[in-house]
Amino acid sequence: MARESMREFAVEKEKPIPYTVPFGPAPLVKPFGTWKPVVKEPEKVIDLQLPKTKKEIIPPPVVMEPEKVVFKEKRMESLGDGPVEFKKRKFNNPKRNMRQKVDDD
Repeated sequence: MARESMREFAVEKEKPIPYTVPFGPAPLVKPFGTWKPVVKEPEKVIDLQLPKTKKEIIPPPVVMEPEKVVFKEKRMESLGDGPVEFKKRKFNNPKRNMRQKVDDD
């Protein structure tokens, strides 16, 4: 019995850690770790205890369709035998000619 009690007081020797050397190519290093599936957590509904308001029913807006304009087509039988003349522009109207001519030589 004395030996058994002495074993309890004895200092335990540390066992050496077995060192293993990997053979073959080095394993791939993953700097960001492994892929993990994304799990969406449900959002908790928070009761803010706001006062409830009555919702007014708004009628849908009435859309007025614009009237369709029908353009008439004017046809000429012939241009005539005489020469074609155009109207000459009038330069006197100040509304028409906003930019003034400047004579810089």
